[in-house]
Amino acid sequence: MKSLLIVLALLAVSNVTVAQRSYEWVNLNSVIDTSTNSLKEGAHKIILKKTRGEHVSHDTISFHILPDSIKVGFNYFPIADAGRDTTFKYGVTGLLTGSGKDFDGKIVSYKWKKLSGPRQGKISYSTRAITTLTNLDDGEYIYQLTITDDKGGIATDTVTVRVRRPIIP
Repeated sequence: MKSLLIVLALLAVSNVTVAQRSYEWVNLNSVIDTSTNSLKEGAHKIILKKTRGEHVSHDTISFHILPDSIKVGFNYFPIADAGRDTTFKYGVTGLLTGSGKDFDGKIVSYKWKKLSGPRQGKISYSTRAITTLTNLDDGEYIYQLTITDDKGGIATDTVTVRVRRPIIP
């Protein structure tokens, strides 16, 4: 969509002269198919040639126009956040606060799982963004949050949980 907006903006201000300065778009025709009056798919580079007296400078804009078949099914992948690494005291219930963001849709599922750590450490609500951990023993655990968006995009993030027994003198 941004590529289309760039090209439309370029067309709106094609070759002009303002206050003794001239602006010229070089290679603009490579972007437009004049037989169909549509944008050409592929990689494009347009150069804005700016002239002021004897001084000439150039700015280059590079962009890519995707085929319609790709645009229709395009999906910005979600972003998973399993929260900050944390330490819990032995014997307490731990809280994991995960979240997910999706810029072109919505998150449809959450899934927590333990990747490593002591045998203990039960996840109470494995299909919610926020869950509790019970039966934690002394040690270090790594939990993974996997989220899925409404277009099938998947993202993961991990959090490290440390559990420490109190030191008895």
